[in-house]
Amino acid sequence: MRRTMGIIAAAIDLCSIACDSPSPGDPSGGDDSGFEVLVSADWDVEAGNEQNYCLKKTFDHDVTIGSFEALAPPGTHHTIASVGDPDGADGGPDGLATCGSYEHHFESMLYESNTTKDRFDFPDGFAALIPAGQQLNLNFHILNATDHTLRGTTGLRIKRVAPEMVENYATTIFMGKVSLSVPPGESTHMGSCALPDDLSIIAVQPHMHSHATHQKVLARSSLMGDTVILDDSFDFDSSMHFRSVDPEVPMKRNDPVEVYCSYDNNTGAILPWGQGAWDAEMCFAMVYVYPAERVLSSACAN
Repeated sequence: MRRTMGIIAAAIDLCSIACDSPSPGDPSGGDDSGFEVLVSADWDVEAGNEQNYCLKKTFDHDVTIGSFEALAPPGTHHTIASVGDPDGADGGPDGLATCGSYEHHFESMLYESNTTKDRFDFPDGFAALIPAGQQLNLNFHILNATDHTLRGTTGLRIKRVAPEMVENYATTIFMGKVSLSVPPGESTHMGSCALPDDLSIIAVQPHMHSHATHQKVLARSSLMGDTVILDDSFDFDSSMHFRSVDPEVPMKRNDPVEVYCSYDNNTGAILPWGQGAWDAEMCFAMVYVYPAERVLSSACAN
């Protein structure tokens, strides 16, 4: 697969930038009541190519989110939603632009998905927040492994919740490993995160690539003891979705979370850490924690 993109035409869904559109339907097949498209954009990617886009929108009102769902047509590798100051170093004009694979921007991470089937509903009393005056950035990665041009609309759907129903706001932390060298054959690698503050874990999602086979996430809580919050086989096309952690796991500052990633590398070459879905690997768990105001960084990895 070619790693270098040519110039790709992409058109903005102008209403998704200027207004909050009602949802045209539920791509997951579940209850569609109350869902709306928060942002979306049209794209086309030529055969054998890939591209990252950043779709930004600044809000003049609080957006309190009780459920997330991605609009992720075939070719969408991931969508990552983050929020921050539009006038800061990581801000920029509202709208769609091509961007780098690591330009997630902003340290407050809200959501990640790679499939329209991935809907996440917060437990009662929890929500995510886009504060008034803040800018949403939706970074999405399109991979076209076909022999024809792919076209689609990628975006984010949400279901709002009344602020008076919210007891705690949650956010996400990427936990795992950023120095990775996967040898040919089967192997398991571990990364860890020492939590930056007293936090509780309520959901977890694996993030690996096409040679990954399994992920285990172990929360070593000084309050609750060692607790496995994820232990599941991994399939690149269907496994990157959030699982609720019930009961929640309370953690003290510096309590570690260990992420064990297993691979079956049949390429005959070492796979480095990187964005490439077929020629590189990642070892992350994306973990929902609360309270959100205690989280100072969106990544905690070694």
